[in-house]
Amino acid sequence: MNYFYYIVDVFTRSAFDGAPLAVFPEAAGLNAAQMQKIAEELNLSESVFISASDNSDEFKLKIFSPVEEKMFGGHAAIAAGFVLGNSEHVDLSTGSVEISLLQKCGPVNTVITREEDGSLFIQFSRSAEAVSDRFVPSNQQLAEMLGLEESDISKSRYNTLLVACEQPYLIVPLSSFDAVRKAEFNFKSWSTSVAPVSPASEILVFSTKSDLVESNFHARLLGPQISLDEDPAIGSSMPVFAAYLSEHDHVKQGTYAYTIDRGTINTRKSILSVELINQKDKENIVRVGGPAIIVSKGSIVSP
Repeated sequence: MNYFYYIVDVFTRSAFDGAPLAVFPEAAGLNAAQMQKIAEELNLSESVFISASDNSDEFKLKIFSPVEEKMFGGHAAIAAGFVLGNSEHVDLSTGSVEISLLQKCGPVNTVITREEDGSLFIQFSRSAEAVSDRFVPSNQQLAEMLGLEESDISKSRYNTLLVACEQPYLIVPLSSFDAVRKAEFNFKSWSTSVAPVSPASEILVFSTKSDLVESNFHARLLGPQISLDEDPAIGSSMPVFAAYLSEHDHVKQGTYAYTIDRGTINTRKSILSVELINQKDKENIVRVGGPAIIVSKGSIVSP
């Protein structure tokens, strides 16, 4: 049996920009093993498989990388919402609809809005009950495992922390956009530091400087399972990053809106709009939104 799918670039309005995902809007006939084989064949960062539930405003999502099923997918929520909004699966006659995307981690509330120019803006929200740990490698060790100078590790407004929501990340502030771009994961330095004994397998490096004037942050993911020339999507790490920000004393209780990007203006640039409701000593609420664009449609024979 053939299953059709879309290739969707998310957090961008331009084709062949942002982060590409495959979305199967009618995948009810596929089992997990078949989904994994398809994700491996397509070899994108994530393949998203949608099936209907008993409620018209709920959809089941299964998300697979080429090697494993994912607990949570931020980019997957945006891509799925965009495909559903561009089809007859949801009713956008009022201009906006709220749906629930049932991921492995639980329901993810998602709002699909048709803007005045006819384009769609998708926003998902999460309650970020994070656990943080200040037991992290020294700045010298961090610099060595990132192929940087110790002076590239920022010591001003933000600190290096280990933060976990669905999964743990080691979050490292860097002093410049250039430092983020030139960072290169050094497995030998990683393996001889304290990092391997921590639960984090991915490092989120960021700077308050970007090549876009409208961005508040520029970020990038590195780690032992990420290839040296890869610049992975960062959408799934946004609840953790918001929780990281709230751990700093200068981020007071209240609502914050900021823009964070990944990639460069000469490569695939993703631009994420984020809202953080910092409630101090309670679960934070994080909303992450952006546009998307369908670049192709195809079909694949089920394995």
